[in-house]
Amino acid sequence: MTAVLIPAPRVATVRTVSDWAAVHASAIVLTVGIGLSAAIRLTYVLGSKPVMWFDSRRDIFVANHSLFSKALWAGAEPPLVPLMWKMTGSPTAFTLLQTLFAIAAWGFLAWTVWASLDGGWRGAISASAVVGFSLSPYVVQWDTSVLSESISLSALAVIFASGIWLAQRFTWMRAAGVLLAAAAFAAARDEGVLTVGMLGLGIVLVGIVLAVRRRPVAALRAFILAVVCLVCAGSFELAATSSHRNVANVEHSLYVRVFPYRSQVAWFAAHGMPESHQIDTVAAAVEAARTSPYAYAAPKRPAAMVVGIVTDSPYWAPLVQWMRSNGPTVYAEFVVTHPGYDVTAPFKSPALAFNSPTSLSFYGLTAPPVGGWIGDLFFPRSAVVWGAALIAAVALAARKMWRCKGSVFLAGAVVLGALMMLTGWLGDGEEVARHMIEGNVVVRLATLLLVLAALLGRRPGGSIGLADDLHRGEVAELAEDTLVFNAEGVGALR
Repeated sequence: MTAVLIPAPRVATVRTVSDWAAVHASAIVLTVGIGLSAAIRLTYVLGSKPVMWFDSRRDIFVANHSLFSKALWAGAEPPLVPLMWKMTGSPTAFTLLQTLFAIAAWGFLAWTVWASLDGGWRGAISASAVVGFSLSPYVVQWDTSVLSESISLSALAVIFASGIWLAQRFTWMRAAGVLLAAAAFAAARDEGVLTVGMLGLGIVLVGIVLAVRRRPVAALRAFILAVVCLVCAGSFELAATSSHRNVANVEHSLYVRVFPYRSQVAWFAAHGMPESHQIDTVAAAVEAARTSPYAYAAPKRPAAMVVGIVTDSPYWAPLVQWMRSNGPTVYAEFVVTHPGYDVTAPFKSPALAFNSPTSLSFYGLTAPPVGGWIGDLFFPRSAVVWGAALIAAVALAARKMWRCKGSVFLAGAVVLGALMMLTGWLGDGEEVARHMIEGNVVVRLATLLLVLAALLGRRPGGSIGLADDLHRGEVAELAEDTLVFNAEGVGALR
């Protein structure tokens, strides 16, 4: 029995004159929309006084080191913001640079969504929603601060856009776009390191699925991407560990989530933490002071109790040495071995955090350019977001669109965003809302795109639409493989 090898045919999209007219008109609308959003952001930043925070001072301190020094690349702060400060040298120039990058990143994502819908008015509506989301208060307010949030959210927008292109059809250029944006995200914030690692593990799962489906070439590509992501995450984690800059975050978590509770202290003592008896004694004294009208202890009830220590006191020297040498590893072991605590502790009342504003608006010292009901429309309450995600998933399943690559990619993004929020909360006991902002935005953005796919996408086999376009991308990827036909005319991909 002989086999005949022929290339798989590609699928072409046929457009009418009215289709092209709609595409051109929607492209003009999209261009105008992106231009208006750029003008709004630039006006907002140039008309506001740059905001300097405590972390800003630390970034500037790191930026003062030599370009090729270890203190810059593996110092007290992640390297991207100090590098940007080296390029700009002033708060005004810094905020302008990050705003320009934000305009480019979110414009790229809007254009990607438009192109994924084959242009037309469906594309224009969806892209306009992305532009509106990029102007929501909790996204744009970071443009005026010398912090890492604005640049990290912009990197996430590029990851989304590059991921959508990669989901349609694999090319090494598109893969490089995902990897470069992921590296920038990890270089901006230490929270991003774990995110890139989780992204790598997710791609490993994709590779396993492709291998099971007997698509060895696609599986190999996925494994290569996964290895690069994991190496990138490991490199930045090694830099953070060698500089001990993550110790402070662990200390904050211990102060509010471990030291006030005897059972938690006992677990850590069994894993090598010294001075557990002293910690319990201080915790009892702090609790008594919190409940006494004649003594001062902050924070008072009903806030969560915080048991901090004077780290430069010889009394706590053994504990301080342990926290800085073994604390991060043991705390990570605690998180891994207590999954029930991980998923329930963030919802406890009072919140197990301190110095943590309950609303992200605390960081928006300058009123955002788009607020009120428009801001609420694109950044609604969490319950609305999760409800919309569930409804979109059901709608996609009902329309038989849930297996399209775009739907799978966006559903995976929702899951990744939720994990980012969880790890952001677990990673620090202070300013938890700020540490969760990237995951928060990922969940909301992926949910928005899922809703748009459910409302405006067309099922595979239709003429145009997000899901259909991603389905055609799947066919295009298969076209790079080979169809093997036997003598009976039965074909199989190899």
